[in-house]
Amino acid sequence: MSNIQSGISLSDPRVRVIDTSKLKRYSVAEGSEEAFRDFVSGQEGFLKARHADYSGVSSHPGYRPYARVVVGGKTVATIDNFGGVQSSNAMGGKIRPALEAADRKSAGQQGPAAALARAEEIARQLGGKVAMASTAMTQSEFNATPAPQVTVNQAALQNDPMYEQLQKLKQARSAFLAQQQAQEEV
Repeated sequence: MSNIQSGISLSDPRVRVIDTSKLKRYSVAEGSEEAFRDFVSGQEGFLKARHADYSGVSSHPGYRPYARVVVGGKTVATIDNFGGVQSSNAMGGKIRPALEAADRKSAGQQGPAAALARAEEIARQLGGKVAMASTAMTQSEFNATPAPQVTVNQAALQNDPMYEQLQKLKQARSAFLAQQQAQEEV
């Protein structure tokens, strides 16, 4: 159980102030190759996400409805062409076992094949029916459809102060590695 979960108060005698003046400063540029690569990769991913344009994604046909599962005249779940399922929070717990069963049965299937497996299993377990949507794609249509495109505004990304910091970090890494190599040659 973590401290947050156990509710330890900041006034608890076990809680001590950390004197940060005694901590050794650590530069990622001077760390292991793996730590440096992971840090840079994470920062670059964050920058791309910050400057990404997702506007074309929501109109992608894969996100259009594939089917609805209707139980007792009420829609309990809507499945899109990717196989994504939307339902109320109240139905989530009831639908989860059906999704797990469908995913086990249709392991590796994507798109409409997964959507159909999920819709049928939800309907079977909840005693409902599958109502196909007019926007349901066939598997061949889905396979022929290009993946959703997310574009990154490169100009905005490169003008971000974080980008500049990342470039300085890369330069510091190069200098550190050059210094290490020079010391090894001596």
